[in-house]
Amino acid sequence: MANPHPIQPLVPETIYHSKDALNSSVHHGLIGGAAGFFSAAIQNSLSKTNVGSMGVFTRHGVTIGTYGTSCHLESSNSLSAELLTSIT
Repeated sequence: MANPHPIQPLVPETIYHSKDALNSSVHHGLIGGAAGFFSAAIQNSLSKTNVGSMGVFTRHGVTIGTYGTSCHLESSNSLSAELLTSIT
């Protein structure tokens, strides 16, 4: 005899929507690079020595790369974690 009260799942299943990982990673990397450029420009303007306008890239350029890389890696990690949770 069939169960008149079927057991409901605790977590309802959601439909997986694929996302373009490359587009998202590049997009977030560019946003992080722009934020890094802004931060490097502020660092350059607040420095005590006169380094000129190229100091944003020559003296504080590491900031631009750090911001861009961290945002790129964070977006790619979240996309891969989302993909793993949708598979299981």
